[in-house]
Amino acid sequence: MSNIDMSLLISEEETQSLASQQKQMQTNAEARAYLESTDWYVLREAETGVAVPNDIRTKRASCRDAIVS
Repeated sequence: MSNIDMSLLISEEETQSLASQQKQMQTNAEARAYLESTDWYVLREAETGVAVPNDIRTKRASCRDAIVS
């Protein structure tokens, strides 16, 4: 199979769009992973009343805002 120069098949605008989409997918994955890893704080608060630390609460809010479907 020969090597194909993909830049000949898609425009620069399409390349930039794909790169942007990939970056957002990575951001989404990282944000979701953080939310999953800190869900227990929220469950603990709901079950016992022990508050979620402010730094965790703030970063969770930031992660939710960063996620784009």
